[in-house]
Amino acid sequence: MTSNDEDKIELPDPTPEMMKSFEFNAIWDLIKTWSICVPGVNGNGVYDTATGNHVRAIIDAIRKARPETMKTMVEKLKYSDLGGSTRKAIVDKLSDIVSDTIT
Repeated sequence: MTSNDEDKIELPDPTPEMMKSFEFNAIWDLIKTWSICVPGVNGNGVYDTATGNHVRAIIDAIRKARPETMKTMVEKLKYSDLGGSTRKAIVDKLSDIVSDTIT
């Protein structure tokens, strides 16, 4: 099965700011020796060496997921019948997300 150009996934280059961030470099240090297959980029079963573009894709996916998680938690805080320990647990999780936000 060959992939169409319409099925291609673009992996944007990381920004200079990203490349200087702790998060970018931590991910890079982890994956830099990996062989990675991204069917929408390389084709099915085609492996390539890890690049900064792969790191950028990971960072972008995390950024995209975090706002939904945060919105869900904020919605839960609106319920007046939450117990104090439940409310505290949600606030603590929100605090962790905010403090771990990738720049």
